[in-house]
Amino acid sequence: METESPLPDCSRCKKLEKQVAELAAEVNELAAEVKRFAKILESKTRDSKRSAAPQRVRPSRKKPPESHRPSGRAVGHEPSSKPIPEKIDRVVEVPVVTCPDCQCELENVVVHSQYQSDLPPIVPIVTEFRVPVGTCPCCLKRVQATHPEQTSQALGAANHTLGPNAVAVASELKYSLGMPFRKISRFFLSTFNLSFSPGGIVRATQSLANKSKGLITVLKLQIANRDVVHADETGWRLKGINC
Repeated sequence: METESPLPDCSRCKKLEKQVAELAAEVNELAAEVKRFAKILESKTRDSKRSAAPQRVRPSRKKPPESHRPSGRAVGHEPSSKPIPEKIDRVVEVPVVTCPDCQCELENVVVHSQYQSDLPPIVPIVTEFRVPVGTCPCCLKRVQATHPEQTSQALGAANHTLGPNAVAVASELKYSLGMPFRKISRFFLSTFNLSFSPGGIVRATQSLANKSKGLITVLKLQIANRDVVHADETGWRLKGINC
């Protein structure tokens, strides 16, 4: 009976077996990591679908300084206050009061001045322009009179428009401060008691822009002759898009 001869001792086979064992151990470690991350993901997904999901607190990127400069100006600085108004419209004499505890007359009374700047009650001024309209007997052309204070020549159903001061304030609020036309309409109603729709304010500002085309042309001609020109490239939102 023949006996099987033992396999030859191959160093390459032993090396491959060692690599297979190392790779199998690495695969087992990766499989355990995958299971752990799967549980974490499932927990996060379940928490996000709850009605009261916990809010994620974003850590601060900057560490607070250990020692910072105290707020306010330095001790002993020169006083900084509003100057005394050059024009005083009215003076109110405040009556002398007695001591609130003893009800005695005060002695050594010194009168000090306090100034208060305020806005007067804003009351709209309604102006009626009686505009004559006629026909030329020679060319049969319709002729309508105008006045320098008129901001619009519309008659009939559109005969009530914003005045020049109101148009100037609306333009400042819109094109300098960026306030929407709807908020300008609410501001006019609550502050000036002027009831105008946002569309009416839009048309008034468009009319002002058309009347300013001549001035813009003059400014363009002057810019060409300037040595230095500065441009304000501040972003502006147009129809909800940054421009």
